[in-house]
Amino acid sequence: MIHLIAAIDRRGALGFENRLLFYLPADMRRFKELTTGHTVIMGRKTFESLPKGALPRRRNIVISRSLRGCAGAEVYPSLEEALLACAEGCKGDDCLDHITSHTKADRLGHATSNTTDEVIIDEASRGNFETNYEVFIIGGASVYAQAMPIADILHLTEIDAIAPQADVFFPAVDPALWQLQSREPHPADERHAVPYAFVDYIRH
Repeated sequence: MIHLIAAIDRRGALGFENRLLFYLPADMRRFKELTTGHTVIMGRKTFESLPKGALPRRRNIVISRSLRGCAGAEVYPSLEEALLACAEGCKGDDCLDHITSHTKADRLGHATSNTTDEVIIDEASRGNFETNYEVFIIGGASVYAQAMPIADILHLTEIDAIAPQADVFFPAVDPALWQLQSREPHPADERHAVPYAFVDYIRH
């Protein structure tokens, strides 16, 4: 299963200058609870924004064409190759579950490259990256956009506020493709300056 997990404001904004828009301890706790014990895939900037480096008790995968190594993480040049690595087998002590396997040649035929040499993964290729363990895409915006066509579940913290500044945005959630599964609202309080809701969507 491929999950996308993110916190967004009313406009779908994700962050500004490689930082989160709002400090929400409950959102951080939910993120940890959902992703611990699983694989997290992120872009280089998202990895660099992690205050303590690779996330513990998770298999960390970074997508980068320039990095040759990240402490505590595997590096792949594209989302496609990262997902193929997940579909082929586990690496590292933090990979806790078994996964399905298909031939690499079959899967590679479904992805194409655009003029910026960025891999595009379309909905037709979803089955080629299926695993029977959980993979979480955690950012940034371009990785979310690439993964959206093949994601199975969205875990969003929808913040009922508009950040004064934002420079990256989550892809639009098309109601024709995504069904609301659950919504858990929370008011602002002494630790959370803005109201928010934990919202899960599943693909129709």
